[in-house]
Amino acid sequence: MYFLDTNSIIYYFKGAKKMVDFFDLLEGCNEEINLSVIAKIELLSFEKKNEINKIKKLLDNSNIFFLNDEKV
Repeated sequence: MYFLDTNSIIYYFKGAKKMVDFFDLLEGCNEEINLSVIAKIELLSFEKKNEINKIKKLLDNSNIFFLNDEKV
């Protein structure tokens, strides 16, 4: 299971080869994308209109983990 941070997604959208390759690997292995609710908030705060649809699509296809005070 992988948790991605905001920067990794930004680099992916910018076309950084390592991140594009990593996302291709995730897709090829049928790995799910996991994000914290904080990463979701950070991504949605971007002002770039050309990326908001990509961001929303990625969020729709990701598992979002919310914060709680429970100890595991």
